[in-house]
Amino acid sequence: MFYYIANVQNKKFEVLRQCSEEEYKRIEQLQEPIRTILFSANRRIDPLKRAYKKISTINIALMKQTGEYNQYDLGDAISGFLFQLRKFLDNWETYLKRKCKEIPERLKAFTEATHKAYDEHIEYQIVYRLRNVDQHCDSIIQNLRMGIAEDGAIYIEAKTKCSYLLSVSSDWKSDERKHLEEHDEIDLFKYIAVTYRCIEEIHQATLNSFFSLELYENCYKIIGYANKYFDKREGLKFFCQEEELTKEFWERPQKTFNMQDWMVRECIHLLTLFIRNNTSVAIVLYHGSFPCDFIDSFAINLDKEEEKTALQIGSLIKTKKWDYQCYSNKIDLQNDANIIVAVNTAFQRDKEKEIVDRIGRFLDVLVWKKQLEE
Repeated sequence: MFYYIANVQNKKFEVLRQCSEEEYKRIEQLQEPIRTILFSANRRIDPLKRAYKKISTINIALMKQTGEYNQYDLGDAISGFLFQLRKFLDNWETYLKRKCKEIPERLKAFTEATHKAYDEHIEYQIVYRLRNVDQHCDSIIQNLRMGIAEDGAIYIEAKTKCSYLLSVSSDWKSDERKHLEEHDEIDLFKYIAVTYRCIEEIHQATLNSFFSLELYENCYKIIGYANKYFDKREGLKFFCQEEELTKEFWERPQKTFNMQDWMVRECIHLLTLFIRNNTSVAIVLYHGSFPCDFIDSFAINLDKEEEKTALQIGSLIKTKKWDYQCYSNKIDLQNDANIIVAVNTAFQRDKEKEIVDRIGRFLDVLVWKKQLEE
């Protein structure tokens, strides 16, 4: 097998150099936890998201009376949502139990989030139970009606009688039964909307358990290795070829490549996310021009704040929430630019240096072009 590093952007590519299998394996190993969270865990909610969007699409069409959908289509869409709801929950739980045995915190995060949704939202309880009702009984929509709100907006409701739900199923828990007995009917749309918001919170809580300092350190290393080709780093690929890229290969009318992305864009996104999520500990400020178009996504531009010369190490910065003290100041004299890291004055001093050092290292590879050696 032959390995090459290439730059692929704007439908054009160039081979930068041949590399070893060891280089390829090193990046591949660093990518593993990143791929898990971005391309496996993060996408688990997508089928449910599409099912929820389908309900909304049909609702809008029914209100506009386009004739594209009818009540039966809406019933099918709700059935699809209820199916994907249970599938989402069951699949997450199974995955966490089988694939994450050595990291029990992930299953714990999922379990705590689902219990919280169930305990705090009766709508979630009802909709969760409706999956069995919808599967074993007839349509759960009994009355579809439109109205006009006080502001003139048209709305649509999908109603079902609570007495009907009680009569077709005996599986209701005591709180659910009590709720249904206290109401004549419920609007399925409102209950599904609350449930979907709960699912988003469950999904995010579970995803958060996948984020670790190891994951961010892996991102740091990938970007650091990619900085050898700073201007091309976001388009870096590995070509893994069974044959060498010789002149004869390039002269063929058709050429097949097996490409693997370095995932530099994803790593940049995750490191900027880390910095933004830690503003309770430290903030980043800068002035001048830097060769990256994402610096404003995590740093405060002092040129816009007209405080370019006001800050130095030890200076105090007051915000609406917290007070910060300038801790470090890295300067580029040639381009009259600098980056300041300021630390929350209320933060524990024994942890201060660790956090600031980590953010500083991340800034080194993100904006200062630092290269990591093999």
